[in-house]
Amino acid sequence: MRSLAILVSLLVALAAAGCGGDDAEDTYKNDFPPISGQLVSLGNQIGESIQGASQSSDEQLADDFGNYAKELGDLQQQLDELEPPDDLAGDQDALVSAMGEAQGALEDIAGAAEQGDPDAARDATTQLIRSSGQLRDSRRTLARAVREL
Repeated sequence: MRSLAILVSLLVALAAAGCGGDDAEDTYKNDFPPISGQLVSLGNQIGESIQGASQSSDEQLADDFGNYAKELGDLQQQLDELEPPDDLAGDQDALVSAMGEAQGALEDIAGAAEQGDPDAARDATTQLIRSSGQLRDSRRTLARAVREL
């Protein structure tokens, strides 16, 4: 009888552990999409600012791009704090890394605007375009994988 009780306890523990994995996936499936949506929205705002940069003062550009860098950094931290399912960890790491690269380019644009340095701003914008493509692709890959959970 004692070994039956141990076996039942072990089966209950294994079943609970299996359910925990589903809960973790459900949590990730619920927590990632808002971050993804905010990334898309931020990308649209940045694109509009780049297109309208010629009508903005250096001070305004420095403020805008500094704020974009901070917002992207906040989103990066939120994403990094999520616990992805094991099979999505690499995709999440790629997105976190791409976000860091884009954040650096945004900070460089803000710094160039503060200094009134159009050459540095142009170089940083080129870097932002490269890193934003990587960010977009990483976000899409992860979003697709999350939908398939």
